[in-house]
Amino acid sequence: MCIRDRAPTDAHPDPTHDDASARGAVEDLLAHYCMSVDDGRFSDFEDLWAPDAAMHVMGDTHRGPAAVRAFMEAAQPEAARGRHSIAAKLLRLDARAGTGAGWVDYVFFDATGAATNIGRYHDRYLRGEDGRWRFELREIVFRGSSPDVTDDWPSPAGP
Repeated sequence: MCIRDRAPTDAHPDPTHDDASARGAVEDLLAHYCMSVDDGRFSDFEDLWAPDAAMHVMGDTHRGPAAVRAFMEAAQPEAARGRHSIAAKLLRLDARAGTGAGWVDYVFFDATGAATNIGRYHDRYLRGEDGRWRFELREIVFRGSSPDVTDDWPSPAGP
């Protein structure tokens, strides 16, 4: 059988279903989270969340993109803004299913450059019908604390 006689099979795969493309899109999502909060672009921040998304922080859960935005906008007024920096990250993505989980270490530097908050984001990601990856759940776990809603997740150390 000649190559030209073969039927095409995924000759042009959808890049949103490719593991490397999915990882790049989720890493962009993580960066957009930090930069939109730090820059006070809260309408952009709100668009990072799936319609049924939730953020859990300091014992409270904020449900839906508008509620997550309202919480973050109140928590990050212009005078309190600094820089979020993400460091080590472990991402487990299923590009075909459009789902994923992540554990992302972060440091928050205040306007003077002092590190004032250190912790880990425990995330779930979801690819929307538009092909964009968004947060389905984010729990912010401060250093020295334990997760409230994500402690049933598999250990980052193994599959």
